[in-house]
Amino acid sequence: MKLITWPAILTSPAFLFSGLLSPLTQAPAQPLQVCNRFYYADKIPDTSLFTLQAKKPSQQPKPDFQPLPRLDSLQTVYGIDMSKYQGRLFAEIHHFESLHFVLCKATEGVSITDPEFYYNWHELQKRNIVRGAYHFYQTKDPPEAQAKHFMKVTGPETNFSLPFVVDIESASIGAGKPARKWQSDLLVFLKYIEGCSKRRPVIYSNYYFACQYLKDKRFARYPLWLAHYTKRARPSIPPAWEKKGYVFWQKTDKFSIASAKVDLDVFYGNGKMFLQFIQL
Repeated sequence: MKLITWPAILTSPAFLFSGLLSPLTQAPAQPLQVCNRFYYADKIPDTSLFTLQAKKPSQQPKPDFQPLPRLDSLQTVYGIDMSKYQGRLFAEIHHFESLHFVLCKATEGVSITDPEFYYNWHELQKRNIVRGAYHFYQTKDPPEAQAKHFMKVTGPETNFSLPFVVDIESASIGAGKPARKWQSDLLVFLKYIEGCSKRRPVIYSNYYFACQYLKDKRFARYPLWLAHYTKRARPSIPPAWEKKGYVFWQKTDKFSIASAKVDLDVFYGNGKMFLQFIQL
């Protein structure tokens, strides 16, 4: 697999996202019709400016899960994260006109499966949205057992999907295992997933955790999905990835869609680069 080297500095213009949904005074009886519009601005807006506008259609819309516009024509590629905490969000939203990928929580540790994973996974397939699955890593558990659990739930099939993602953050760290040991275990997990999927997995982490615990240059072999909530035009890059930069930037965890708060993610690159990254 050819690994894309991503610049460490984001040079694309910042954006202002508006035109989705706003709270209704009462729950709508019909699916919400979503219309996403993107505007470019000089500064990253405060998350309070991410507004949502609800539009109740005059008639019950028929299911119309059309393929997304050609991804290779996009200048910017947007996505969200989903898990049980967002519930069955697809039941509330009918159109995803400017949503290009969705990352779903699949598993955690050696035995936990997100109760909404299979629903989300199949709904995304129906809507022809690029989908991805992630595993929440627990340092207290054996790495190969975690990897096998992840692969058993998701399966190795990766058609029209993101590479597999491992989420490692402060809540991942359990008592009783030195950092050097679990860091070595994490590399074992990543190698196992790469062997099963034949694709290099992605590391999701936040800036501060990565600076403290993911200093080993071997982690930089894997693309970075960076969570860094800032109003600046670009995120700060953890030292291990200074030369390669990030591939996805999670800009906020307070983006509202229908009744849920979700993480808003941006791919570093245009649509053609995105398709190259997911090997389409």
